[in-house]
Amino acid sequence: MCSSDLFGLEISVEKTEVMIQQPFQHPSPKPKINLHLNDKPIQTTNRFKYLGSMLSNNTGVADEIKHRIQKAQTAFSNLHNRIWSKTSISLTTKIITYKVMIRPILLYSSNTWNCTSKDLQQLESFQYRCLQTILGKKWEDFMSYEEM
Repeated sequence: MCSSDLFGLEISVEKTEVMIQQPFQHPSPKPKINLHLNDKPIQTTNRFKYLGSMLSNNTGVADEIKHRIQKAQTAFSNLHNRIWSKTSISLTTKIITYKVMIRPILLYSSNTWNCTSKDLQQLESFQYRCLQTILGKKWEDFMSYEEM
């Protein structure tokens, strides 16, 4: 009898997954664990989405950053014809729109990330591409970070 049975709760084995996280600096061989609930096996996974964040078993944030960049890119692209390409909208308004609508998508739950320099470079590259688009520059037009 499970402790959940005492409270009248049922656990769905089909919807339940287990993820084992190991220390990033000292990975060890993957443990062989057979988990069962009510004589049914529980699936193990390497990553899953929890409260909008992508969690992975290697304790790194690369998957989460990739996921966040994809979501922010989608939102940014959806606003291209409405805002970024319009010459009647001022640059100040476009920058404010970017800060209010795109950055929160990109940086959601970033206060819990343990970023490497490569992770930060990916985030900066995305932001750089967005700002180039807002400024109406093509990818061929080189602009340093200081010019922006």
